[in-house]
Amino acid sequence: QAQLRYYSQRSQEVMDIFTEEFDGQTERLVRVAAGQSSNPWVGTTILDWNKDLEAEEIGGGVGSFDVYAIAPYFGNYLGVLPQADTTVGMTVQQVLEACDADSITGNGLGGPTESNALNAIDRGISLVAYEGGQHLVGVGPAVDNQALTDLFLAVNRDMGMRQLYLDDMRRWTASGGGLFMAFSHIDHFTKHGSWGILESQTQDTSTAPKWLGLMDWLAEVSTPAE
Repeated sequence: QAQLRYYSQRSQEVMDIFTEEFDGQTERLVRVAAGQSSNPWVGTTILDWNKDLEAEEIGGGVGSFDVYAIAPYFGNYLGVLPQADTTVGMTVQQVLEACDADSITGNGLGGPTESNALNAIDRGISLVAYEGGQHLVGVGPAVDNQALTDLFLAVNRDMGMRQLYLDDMRRWTASGGGLFMAFSHIDHFTKHGSWGILESQTQDTSTAPKWLGLMDWLAEVSTPAE
């Protein structure tokens, strides 16, 4: 708790400096407090520190922030021992189904994303994601399990990932989430993770399921220009 309070206090001091320097230019400034997706208590601890103090004293509590940011990944546990030993025997479809269930737990209604969103709204700010998406990677000794790596790469390239990304983003939106940073744009798939939405700048996007799922979601939430 002490480290979270110090993070909050120092962040408030820094954000208040930016607020002063950008006086009259608030449209250029978004003050972010970051916490933990799976543990809403982390967010309330950060956002409520110094909340009863005046801004000119030391920070301003939640008044020093515009958004609260989390990283709502799904599938993390599948690459962690001892689960990884079971995961390696699963099919691509079974991994997709496990990821979908994990997405429901995290981003679905009644999960931590909704709690984080409600906590942010109660404090007059909005919820965003500084990172998010699939998190299929071997952790610790499991990182060198080639069969596990091959499975995770295959899942990331499977077209079932398109629907999974769309459903995950729908849950994020329904639970009160706002701006979402899908991690990441372009990156090779390796034993250290399949983070790229695209595997290269020249990849045909029709072969990139995560890209397609995100575009499906953007088509749903974007308002056509007049």
